[in-house]
Amino acid sequence: MQLNDLLKIIFYNVLQKLMNFDDKDKRIQKKIDWIASQIRETKFELHRQHQELKDALNEQEELRKQNVKTKK
Repeated sequence: MQLNDLLKIIFYNVLQKLMNFDDKDKRIQKKIDWIASQIRETKFELHRQHQELKDALNEQEELRKQNVKTKK
């Protein structure tokens, strides 16, 4: 086997590993993007639920204030 053939084989193997790395990197990036989007959606949902909770607590507080006033 000549040096030139050996270099071709080494180059091919390195190139193959780089291609595998790129494929794995793309799959990992897709997973990261999906997780990030899930976190964003959860954040928006939690914000909405927090706002609903605050509104319900304010409504309950007003109702209790009115109830105390009518008992006096």
